[in-house]
Amino acid sequence: MMNNLIKTIENFTSDDEKIPNVLVTVLNHNTDDQAVLIEEKKDEVFFPFADEVKSFGGFTPMMLSEDTLFFAGTELFARLNENDNIQLVIFFDEEIKGFMPIPVEQIAEFVRSVEEQNGDAMSVNKPSRQEENDFARLKTAETELVTNDALVKFLDADDITEENLNQLMADAKFLLPIKVGKKNLKKGMYDYFLLNTPDNPELYFIPAFTDWQRLGNWYFSQAGVAFKNAKDTEIILVPSELLSDVQTSLNEKHKTAFVINPITNDFILSIDSNDTDQEN
Repeated sequence: MMNNLIKTIENFTSDDEKIPNVLVTVLNHNTDDQAVLIEEKKDEVFFPFADEVKSFGGFTPMMLSEDTLFFAGTELFARLNENDNIQLVIFFDEEIKGFMPIPVEQIAEFVRSVEEQNGDAMSVNKPSRQEENDFARLKTAETELVTNDALVKFLDADDITEENLNQLMADAKFLLPIKVGKKNLKKGMYDYFLLNTPDNPELYFIPAFTDWQRLGNWYFSQAGVAFKNAKDTEIILVPSELLSDVQTSLNEKHKTAFVINPITNDFILSIDSNDTDQEN
């Protein structure tokens, strides 16, 4: 399940203390099962902001899946400011013309309960202004416009196959975290940032990101703390045809594989063996 579910956010506030401040949140619809319509049209939930959200006037109440609510909730809290005083969120899905109103406190409690069950590595922490500035400084003219839209679409839909992988990778370019400043590195060589798991300590994963949104999901999560707190780090651009060179250079010391968009997609890719797998 992807983390970049939110398409747009708009804040509507009221001077009346009895009327809740509302956050209108439009979701990107990427999977058939992320939202289900549950009943006939009801517009009264939009009061007193009926004029502001009249473009959604014909929408029908819907129910979001637990995965969608969790990832939308974590992304939402990562975007909110400390001074935002929001009581109610209304999620909209324009493709199926559905809406779901839910109190902010209920979303927060649900996200906390999921994090307690699964650990906090999946959660996206709300960054401080300094952390946002540090992240922004990682971008360069060469890397800041990387998107890989076609590959991302298939990754988010969990639809990568042996048949379409080569075509999707053909023109892809990836963002790779590295550590810099080591004098013993040869010119043109990089000290790639590697990930490891306790259940398979001999295998090292090379994180590679399709875009800055998904890089940010990892960077601001518990899983990205080590890189975020490290000194002398950079993000470099690596075309797909050079990924094999990266893995080959690292395989001299470690057994490695790429993990595409950790936290968001966790797609495992081994260039050497041309073998792929996806972790859920």
